[in-house]
Amino acid sequence: MMKRMFSFILALVMGVSLTACGTGTETGSESEDTVKKETAQVSDEEKASESSSDNDITPSSETAQETENTEASEVVQETEPSAAISDYNPEHFETDTLTWEFDSTTGTLSIHGEGPMRDYSGEAPEWEQYKEQILTVTMDEGVTSVGAYAFYNYLYLTEVRLPDSVEEIDVSAFDYDWSLRTVNIPASLKYVGSRAFYNTLLWEPADLVFPEGCEYIGDEAFHSALKSGGIVSLPSTLKYLGSQSFTNAFLSDFIVAADNEYYYSDNHAIYTKDMKEMLMLAPIAAHSGEYRIPDGVERISVECFNVIQGIETVYIPASVTEIEEMAFFSTFDLKEIIVDEANPNYKSENGMLLSKDGTLLLAFPDGIETNELVIPEGVERIGAYLFYGRTEGSYSVILPESIREIGTMSLPCCMTSITLPASLKTIDKFVFYSGISVESITYNGTAADWENITIEDGNVALDSAVINMN
Repeated sequence: MMKRMFSFILALVMGVSLTACGTGTETGSESEDTVKKETAQVSDEEKASESSSDNDITPSSETAQETENTEASEVVQETEPSAAISDYNPEHFETDTLTWEFDSTTGTLSIHGEGPMRDYSGEAPEWEQYKEQILTVTMDEGVTSVGAYAFYNYLYLTEVRLPDSVEEIDVSAFDYDWSLRTVNIPASLKYVGSRAFYNTLLWEPADLVFPEGCEYIGDEAFHSALKSGGIVSLPSTLKYLGSQSFTNAFLSDFIVAADNEYYYSDNHAIYTKDMKEMLMLAPIAAHSGEYRIPDGVERISVECFNVIQGIETVYIPASVTEIEEMAFFSTFDLKEIIVDEANPNYKSENGMLLSKDGTLLLAFPDGIETNELVIPEGVERIGAYLFYGRTEGSYSVILPESIREIGTMSLPCCMTSITLPASLKTIDKFVFYSGISVESITYNGTAADWENITIEDGNVALDSAVINMN
């Protein structure tokens, strides 16, 4: 089972506890099919301070209290912008003049009026009371923005119809809407906030064509969202393409306008214009056999080779001096990574990718078929999400005595056994997450040594595990 399917199933399982039945036509204390509400008038167009990266990925307690996201989504890899950041700064409004109505017979929420929608990062919208009944969202021509967290975690929402007047889709506007299949890209769109469509199920339209005038697509904006197998087309006006904005998505190609000043597309991948950073590779492009990263590329971004199909060998040139952890996250068909011997920072060993000194293991390709995952001697840190894509079968994990740190979510989901060396100092977040299965854990140190290990949050499976110690 591929990782994208595994992640989606995890999301559905977590969502089961969140669903509440109710199909009657009455809503709240109202007996009519249509309920109307009006928000307060704007006295001043007050701007909220621009969201920080932490706010971009963390919902407010009021809007997030109904869901506990899967552990994999808790850890977000932060990266520096690879191009000039857009000077387009969206305004965040505390109030608006929009009105809304919900039709319980059709499950349609309609937003009426003109102007921007308020920011809901601090409190839930009034239509939240119908979130388990809302199937479709429509907005009048004249609405200019979708507010932050306006439809966060609406599990039954399947279709969104946006007017061409919408210029901004703010942070996490449709984040975790697992059933959302259809949305249109407005002709006036300028800004898409971080995680705006994170972990949705977009099938229509098959191709996402962003209009001229669009300047900013935030971090993880469409991460794990696109299932259509289509193409993403980016305009000449785009100034910022966020980290992981289209990764873990079922895409066949990226096309960047030739006159874009900041980005360039070639061979199904997106690069910075100077070709120094490789950002993303389309997973289901017509890949066959091998993929050669162009000479001159210096940096490979996080999740660049995520869920790639059809590639068995990746060649890394000597010019690459920085490879982020998770760059080769869930690689399926990949059997080997070959690094140019002249590369100053990295090397390959038996198909694996390591730092030049052998202390950091960055990739253990999923295509290396074995149930005995042997980490090379000398490795001190296992990179984040190293074996997360191995969701079938059960594995024994053999760690060398040199290991000092196990990275976030780096182990396979099912293990017959794992032996932790006495050299171990740190177990990062969610290594032994709640869904992991391990039959036998052996620790080669003493109970006193175990107490000195730093065990970070999310390792709940260790609470109930029997750990054999010396």
